[in-house]
Amino acid sequence: MKKILFLLGTLLLFASSVKAYDLPRWDVIPIQVYLPPDNAKSAVIQRAFNAWAGASNGAVRFRYMTSKQASKNASVIVTIDEANNAQAVTAQRYETVGYFRDMRVGFLYRADVRVHTKNSEGKDYTDDKIYESALMEVGYILGFDKVTQDAETYSSVMNYQCSGKLKSPTDIDRQKIKQKYTLTPERDKK
Repeated sequence: MKKILFLLGTLLLFASSVKAYDLPRWDVIPIQVYLPPDNAKSAVIQRAFNAWAGASNGAVRFRYMTSKQASKNASVIVTIDEANNAQAVTAQRYETVGYFRDMRVGFLYRADVRVHTKNSEGKDYTDDKIYESALMEVGYILGFDKVTQDAETYSSVMNYQCSGKLKSPTDIDRQKIKQKYTLTPERDKK
C-alpha cells in the first residue's frame, strides 16, 4: 500500500511540474540556429534571437550557423521568404510562423521559423516589422505560448495585442524565461 501511495504521489508531483512550464523547453544550450548567409534580413532576425538571449541573463544562448550543412542540421532553421506569394501571406496571417519539428516529453529538439519579407500585396515589410514579428516567433520556439489577452493586463512580446508596441522582451517575459530555463536541482535531475 505504501508503494502505491508513493507512486501516486510521484505521478501527481510530476504532472503538476509539467503543467507549470506550458510548452517544453530546449534541452541543449546553446541552441544552434541556421540563418541564411548573404541576406540583409538575417541580421534583423538575429537581433530578435539576441534580445531573448539578453533577457535570459545567459540561461539561453544561440550559436549562429550559415553553412549549407547547417541549413539541414541546425536545431532551429530560419527561412526567409522574399517571394511575393499571396497565398503564403494573407491578411489573416502574420509575417512569421514558427513550428516545432521534434518535441519530446518536456523538451524541444528541432524548430523552424519562416519569415516573409512582403505582404499579400507584394509590398516590403520594414525591418522593424520583421524584427517585431521575429521577436514573437523566437519566444514561441523557446516554448512560450502566444496570447491574445488585453495588452493592459498582459504586457509581453508574446501578446498579439502588443505587437509593434514592444521592442524587446518585458519584465514578464524575463520572469518566464528565468522560470523555464534556470536550472534547479529539483527540476533538472537526469
